[in-house]
Amino acid sequence: MKHVRYGAVLVALGVMVVFSTGCPLTTFYVTYPTNSQHYTVNAGNQLVMTVRFSRDVDFSSLVAGANVVLDTDTTANATITIAAGSAANEIVITTTDTVANLLTFQPDGFFKLNIAGDGVRPVEDTSGEALDGDKDNVAGGNFSHQYIMLG
Repeated sequence: MKHVRYGAVLVALGVMVVFSTGCPLTTFYVTYPTNSQHYTVNAGNQLVMTVRFSRDVDFSSLVAGANVVLDTDTTANATITIAAGSAANEIVITTTDTVANLLTFQPDGFFKLNIAGDGVRPVEDTSGEALDGDKDNVAGGNFSHQYIMLG
């Protein structure tokens, strides 16, 4: 009888955890960046953003300026390059222009990364599943992340 009560308590705690935290995502989604400071500036004074996904990304599904877009203070759809990261679930996005030409600093500089999970050519994982950009546990939806460079 004692074990039954403990089992009931553990089940109740498990249900409570699921309701309080939600079910874990099972889709292909962005896991990083998670805050506005997750970027660097390289020696050429270019913005560099690393993006990690929950699964390996199909690199051929990434199209700079089409389904991976960077908007800055001065430039909508800034010219970027996309390179493979250190793992198959990671990409590195670098601007071709410099920070001085992309951000206005009034008083801070703002730039936004958009990655498409919808549309004609969504970003996909290696099994062909489209990005769950809005993290609703359904493939599709666009990911958008705002960065801030303090002025």
